[in-house]
Amino acid sequence: MISSYLSKIESRQLWELLAACHRTKSLTQACRQVNISVSAASKLISSFETSAQIDLLDRSTRPAQFTKNLELLIPSAHKMLASFEEAQRVIGILKNEQAAKKIGAQTVKIALPINVRNSQLLCNLLEYARNTTGLRLEFYGDDCFKRLMRDEVDIAQFGFHPQSSELKAEYIRTNAFFILASKGFIKKYGMPNSIEELEKFPIVIRNPTNRSFSRRLENGGKTYFLPESSNVIYADTTTCVALLLAGEAISIDVSISSVLEQLKTREVVPVLDGWHRKPNDTYVCCHIKKAHDPIISDLMNIIKRTLRASEEDSWWRWAAEFGINPDVVKSQL
Repeated sequence: MISSYLSKIESRQLWELLAACHRTKSLTQACRQVNISVSAASKLISSFETSAQIDLLDRSTRPAQFTKNLELLIPSAHKMLASFEEAQRVIGILKNEQAAKKIGAQTVKIALPINVRNSQLLCNLLEYARNTTGLRLEFYGDDCFKRLMRDEVDIAQFGFHPQSSELKAEYIRTNAFFILASKGFIKKYGMPNSIEELEKFPIVIRNPTNRSFSRRLENGGKTYFLPESSNVIYADTTTCVALLLAGEAISIDVSISSVLEQLKTREVVPVLDGWHRKPNDTYVCCHIKKAHDPIISDLMNIIKRTLRASEEDSWWRWAAEFGINPDVVKSQL
């Protein structure tokens, strides 16, 4: 009984699942983030409940609700996951040092979307490369998913779950996008007074070929789909940012990190209080065949840790600052 209980405690998948349940408030959403079926998750939780003799799910309701016990376990879950990651990091370094002479020089190609670049992430990745014998990093921009599927890169980050058995996908964080305008645009064109008026103004949005493209705008429980219009300008990421800053268009899906300084100075501001583009989860991915490479694993963990720890461009932080209730948004995910 004791050994069975310990095996459940030592299950990384269990703690990832519990953390995701607390984060999403939904077993279904949690399963999607940690790549496990709902039936397998239910069995995992049930097995732990039996071993630990505590309830994590209240099954008297439909759907089942999380109990207070789960919430109380979350600090321990975070500590366990941090321990797993640290152990994996150290083991990876030791393996890499042991195999350095055999490996020789290794080049790892990483695709990071231009729309969500983070300077601290690049610094952390390069610091790791400097401290790893024979490692060279190469960075690529958009088309991250296509590059990865074509085996042009080793690691890629993108804003959707790839749904591919060929890839290992690890959840990073949830991103969303304000409806933004510059002071210059507002002075020149004014602002829409309602969501229905939005389509009357010049709007720039990423090309529909982008896998995370969406016309869906949300405000609490309300939803609005941006219609096709001659005022809608489709563009790549760089052009979307340029048109926003030039005061030529309202943007729908420019990321916070792309205009962080302008948000801080209020040169760029959200319009239509409470409205935002549909949030999406971001993932870091590699091919299954490379998932056990210690360097690939380390680099993916650096990407996860850095972006999760980044408060400066956190959508939840800016949502609260601009009067959007993060809890209301989370309930719609």
